[in-house]
Order: sequence, then C-alpha cells, then structure tokens
Amino acid sequence: MQRKITKSRPEAATKSKRAQVSRACDRCRQYRIKCDNDIPCKNCKTKGCHCTNIGISIGNRDTVPSSAAKEIFSLRERIKGLEQQLEKAVSDQTESSSSDNIDPSSRSNSIVAVSSMRIDSQCEEWGVDGVWTNNIEHQTRYFHGPSSLTFFINRLSRYFDSAMQQKNYHQYIQPLAPSKVFSSPNGPRRDDPAELSVIDGMYVDSDYLTRSQEDYFLNLFWETYNCTFPLIDEQIITDLYNSLWNASQEKRHRKPSPIVDIILALCLQYGTALFPRVRQNKSSKTDLDMSDPSVAGRSYYRRCQILLTFELERPSLTTLQCHILCVVYLMNASFQNTAQQTLAVAVRTAFLFGLHREPPKDLPLLEQELRRRLWWIIFTLEAKTGIYLGRPWMIDMSIISCRPPTPDNEVTSQSSVRLLSPIQNISWLTYHFVCVKFVVAVREIHTSFRRRLNSIANGNGLSQAEISESLASSLSQDIYRLQEWEQNLPEGMKIKRKNDGTSYSTDKSLLQLDPRVPVWLKRQQILMEINYHDQMMNLFTPFIRFQSKQQSITPLTDGHALSSMAHAIAITQIIHQIVSETDIFNGWYDVYKFQWNASLSLVGFCFAYPLNAATISARQIIDKAIDIFVLFGNSFAIASSAANVLRDLSIKVDLFINGIIAGMPQPFAGEITQSPPPYSIFEFSRDSRGKNSKDNDRSTNANDDGNAEDFVSQLSMDLLNFSEPQYLEGLGVCGNEQWTDFLTNF
Repeated sequence: MQRKITKSRPEAATKSKRAQVSRACDRCRQYRIKCDNDIPCKNCKTKGCHCTNIGISIGNRDTVPSSAAKEIFSLRERIKGLEQQLEKAVSDQTESSSSDNIDPSSRSNSIVAVSSMRIDSQCEEWGVDGVWTNNIEHQTRYFHGPSSLTFFINRLSRYFDSAMQQKNYHQYIQPLAPSKVFSSPNGPRRDDPAELSVIDGMYVDSDYLTRSQEDYFLNLFWETYNCTFPLIDEQIITDLYNSLWNASQEKRHRKPSPIVDIILALCLQYGTALFPRVRQNKSSKTDLDMSDPSVAGRSYYRRCQILLTFELERPSLTTLQCHILCVVYLMNASFQNTAQQTLAVAVRTAFLFGLHREPPKDLPLLEQELRRRLWWIIFTLEAKTGIYLGRPWMIDMSIISCRPPTPDNEVTSQSSVRLLSPIQNISWLTYHFVCVKFVVAVREIHTSFRRRLNSIANGNGLSQAEISESLASSLSQDIYRLQEWEQNLPEGMKIKRKNDGTSYSTDKSLLQLDPRVPVWLKRQQILMEINYHDQMMNLFTPFIRFQSKQQSITPLTDGHALSSMAHAIAITQIIHQIVSETDIFNGWYDVYKFQWNASLSLVGFCFAYPLNAATISARQIIDKAIDIFVLFGNSFAIASSAANVLRDLSIKVDLFINGIIAGMPQPFAGEITQSPPPYSIFEFSRDSRGKNSKDNDRSTNANDDGNAEDFVSQLSMDLLNFSEPQYLEGLGVCGNEQWTDFLTNF
C-alpha cells in the first residue's frame, strides 16, 4: 500500500486577506467596480460624484433588471443635480466672473431660467465679452456680445437680483416670441411633440392661394419691401409669375418657384398684419398659434427652402435673392439664429459670384447696379445682425472693392420700377444708398469700440470708473462719423419738424407729415431717422451704469447714458405719432423691434438713475411705449406680450423709486408721504415746480434745437454727474449731508 504524500503549501496566513465591503455604494454597484468602506468611496471621490449607499428602493434589488436599475439611478442623479441647481439659483448671490477669456464650460453654475432658455450670470462690468444663453433642449450654448439686447437684459436682471431681491427675473423681461413657441417658422410647437408626427403632411393644397389672392399679395411687395431691399426687378418677376400660371397643368395652383414663393411669404406676413388678428375661442391676445401673422406664409417659405436645396451646387443670382428675402422673413418672425445662419449662406454665395469685387465693365448697366445692390444689402443685413446679436462680423472690410450703388437718373430711368418721387434728386433707390453709408459708419464705430474695449478692459489695473470714462471718451471721438453722415444726408430724405424743430435731433418736436409725399417715400424717410436714433441709442446704452451706491463721478459715462435715454424718447415719440395718426407702420415688424429696444433702454435708465431729473421724462414716455405695443398687439401676439412685460416693468420702476424715497432721511420721507403712490416721485416733482407734465418734460430734458450731443453738452453738470444731491436740494427736501448719510446706509 502506497502512502499518499501531500505537497505542503505555504501557510494561508502569509497572504493578506482581501478586505470585505459590507455593501458597495450605489455607483460602484451600478458599474460593477471595486468599492471600499470610505464615505465617500475612492471611486466617487475621484470622479467627483455624490456617493450614496441607499440601494434600490423598489422591492428586492435582485428582481430589478440591470438596465432598469441603471436608468433609475441615472434619473435620481439628474433630479439631485437639478435640485441643487435650483437651490443655488434661488439662494446664492450671483458671482461675477473676473476674466473674459474663461471657457464657457467652467463658468458659474448660477442659472436664470428663461422659458426654454437659461442665462449664465455674468459680471456687468467692463471686460466681460458677453453672456451665454443655454438651450436646455439640446444642452448647447449661444453667445451674445455687449452690443446685444440679451446682454443688456442680463445686466438689468442681475440688478433686480441685488437691488430688489427678485431672483430669476430675466424670464419676465422677454416677451413671448414665435421662436419660443415654434421650432421653426414652418415647424410644430415646441410644447406639443405630437405635432412632430404630422409635420411631413402638414401642408396641403389648401395652404396655397388662388391666383387672384396671390395677385393681391404680390402687388404689396413693390411699395414695401422692394423699396427698402431693392434687389428685385419688377418686370422680370411679373413675367416669371405669369409664366408659372400659364405652364401649370392644374389651373388651381401655379408651378412652384423659390423666388415667387418667398416674395409671397413676405407679403402674407405683411398683409395679414394689416388687419386685426382673429383669435379663436376668445383666446388671449398674447397666445401664439399658427394663425399669427408673424408666421403667415410659412407654407410658401417651406416650399422655397425645399427648392433652394436643389440649387446649392449651382446657384444663380436669383438663388441669392431668395436667401436674402428668407433672412428678412426669419427676422420678422423673431428666428434670429436661423436668420443669421441663412445670412451666412447668402454671404458665401455672394463670395462665389465675386460680388464683393467691382462688377465687370462688359455687363449691362442695370446688371452692374443689381450686383452692387445685392452685395451692399447683404453687407447691411450682416452688420445689423452682428450688432443686434453682439457677434463677430462675417465680412472683412479689407476685401471689398465694390463701390456703393448709385441712385442716379440713368439707373432709375432704365429700371422697370415706376415709383415717382415729388422731391427733386430723390428716387426710390436713394434710401438704400444713404442706408449703406450709414451702416458702414456705424460698423466702423462698433469695430473701433470693440478694439478699445479689448485693449483697455483687461489687465491694466484701472478701476471700473476709469475704464468706463476712457471708453466713453473714445466713443465721443468716434461718433463724428454719424454726425458727418447726418450733415451730408440729402434734405429730401429728412422730414421737417413742427415749431421749427430740427430733424434727427432729440428736441422732442413732432414730425410735419407732408400729404404730397407718397407713402413709400414717407416710410423710407421715417425709417431712416428711426434707424439713426436706434443705432445711436445702442452705442450709448452700455454706459447705463447699474450701481447701488454712488461710488465715483463719471460725467462722460453718465452723459452717454442720458444720450441713450434721449434717443429712446425720440424713437418712442416718432413711432407713437405715426401709429396714432397714420397707417404707415401697420404690419411693419422692424418698428416693433425698434420700440422694444427703446423701451428697455428707458427702463434701464430709470433703474440706474432713479432720482435724476431726466428720469421723470423717461418714466412718462414708457406709458406711450405701452400704448404703442397695445396698438401693435391688435395685429401680432408678441406686441401684446411686450405690452404686458412693459407694464410690469413700469410698476417695478415706480415701486423701486418710491422705495428709495421711503428710505430717505427726514424731512424728505415726510414730504413724500403727502403724495399718492405709486407715482409719488413724479407727482411730487410736478407739484414742487408748479408745472404740468408737458412743461416739465420740456424744461428738464430737452433742448429746442441741435442733435443729441448738443442736448447732452448743454445740460447742467449736476445732471451729468449723477445729480441726486443737487436735484433734491433744489427741491428743498434733502440736503447734501442727509443724502450722504442715506447712501452710506443704503
């Protein structure tokens, strides 16, 4: 019998026993990785995750499928993250960013919700390059620079956070626009996914008009959009339109054409806004649906887009004309990002044709002028869009050799457009000619300002007040370009003022409308002056300073803020007179945008300078702006929404000013309680001076003649230097020492 020999092994005690974990944390258990007993565990600490060990709370873990467990865990983590963001947005004070070169992904997590958008809080001070708007649907970020309205709204919202303790007010400052309701002009509602399933079949024969209906809307184009964007030859389009009907096998509808379709889309947008909106089931005026004029003509726009896809490789000048008109349609419908992307296609197409170069001399005169007009229309649209959105230019000025188009008699006589002007040396092309020169000057000022901002606002050790004054001084030196443009503007493009007022000034005089001037020319004249005031206001608006205490004296900065307010008042008064006395602006979407920009500048000025004497006029004119939006609201919903927003802001202005007055030391607080709220500051000012509102407006804010800069320069220095102490002392209610004590405790 053999003896079984067993081979001895090393003692088990010599090998360290693996540490046992009673229960792995939720994340390690989900991903089946080694965990430890630390809280938080090493894996969660390394990944920066929240370490939990609560297990799956629905029954036995073994009965839950692995995929379901992962989904539950993922949803829990997402809910926790959202709760943390909400708690932080509500409770934390927004922190300023110290650099303009910080990567968007590393910025503060303080977020302000805006419908389907949300805004990262940024520092309002000089040196910040812009704000990032987050699209929650796609987790993407959109950039808006300092010249954009979005940037100013963000500054205003942040001031509400600090001065009025109202968090997340950004969502209430923006009216309900079609771009927030619809995914595209021809797309479904964002809040109704069920419509996505029928998008391919949503356009049927009933969406297109009969010939008599198309004839009516097509005729609207020649005295409206073709006068402001002169890129279409009337005879060529008329012949093409007739041929499309003649070639149609089915006489109910014509053959499709991208250029005819986009023209009709624009005319439907304009024409349906000429009449009061028909609301279904007594819905609110602010409700947006497919019947809103801003998205009228969407079936024609959609068909135009489909047809243009077949011309991408071999485009024609007609293709380029379609892209330009699509940009106008999208801007009217408030789809600004889509408009800018479509504009980028138009810019590249123009480069393809070499339109930025002087046309070949062997081309006929009319074609040479058409190519020039096409290029400069694209240039003006691109410059205005870049300013409005605060984004870099797409066109480099150094590559342009194409000279501006000429509105001379030889060109107009050969054109098929027959719009006769009663004013000598003024034709239907003059508006485009002066508009090109104006936009070139505005863009040069913005380019110079951006360079100056980048060079002075970073790493130079200057205080914010010093930076602001330096930038204000730089802008004052550049503004001469617009002054020269205004001086060289043909007299026929200016509308005279009543009571010997001055055109293109902020003297608050009314327009003297000449009944002999045709509507198309009168619209050109008024739009040109409003454009001037709008761009001047946009240049000065960044100098409106929001601060809770008087930290420094900045006369140039405050002077520019007053200029912004003065131009905003001029815009509002002109538009209010026109919509009250005429129908020239009926259906004109640009006018709504001008008024909305002016309204926010007025509101911002009232909050930034609550006790300045000029604030009285600014606050009173806000009521006129509300009336304008109410009138426009009869046609399109976004104006009704804007009226509601502005009413709420005007109440906030009154409460804010009255709140400051209520905190004033005696005898000021005692005096103010004798006047009825919520307009006590305004009633008190009128009673103290013994003047009515009209006299007060004229005496405190306006100069009878001269341009905006003369108006500011002739104001007393106590107004320019944030003059609350002198202003209140002049009213006999508060001395300098009392004011200083109040600011110290504010």
